[in-house]
Amino acid sequence: MHLSDIALHDTTRDLILLNQQWLADMELSNQLEREKEELQVLSKHLAIEKKKTETLLYSMLPKHVTNQLKEGKKVAAGEFKSCTILFSDVVTFTTICAACEPRQIVNMLNSMHSKLTETTGDAYMVVGGVPVPDGSHAQRVANFALGMRISAKEVMNPVTGEPIQ
Repeated sequence: MHLSDIALHDTTRDLILLNQQWLADMELSNQLEREKEELQVLSKHLAIEKKKTETLLYSMLPKHVTNQLKEGKKVAAGEFKSCTILFSDVVTFTTICAACEPRQIVNMLNSMHSKLTETTGDAYMVVGGVPVPDGSHAQRVANFALGMRISAKEVMNPVTGEPIQ
């Protein structure tokens, strides 16, 4: 039987059409509910990733700079009459990379990362006396450098088995 077999002004036809409309509305409602649940999951994932990003920013930049960035403000470049900058690098890193498997390099860098906080590859930069001027910046950076040398003794070169330099 087809809908066209039922008289145009028959109550049965109206009930069938209403039922079809109700089923379509229910399917749309169910679809919206599934989309809502998916958005909630995505929102949770986004919140987790946002927290990771904030943690990374706070570990790399001064708190007030990170807060300005989060608020969408421009961070003005500053000029400092006195500061101390330390650059460090792993001696023979290129040679070590050429002689090792990628996993060994990753393990060495992870070991170094856990001892020296944030690194980019094998390079490391520290700035003292910026953005908050500090009269003891040189001493503090020198102490940090000495601490780096001590910590580096615990990170092994995967090629030689000796501590990195």
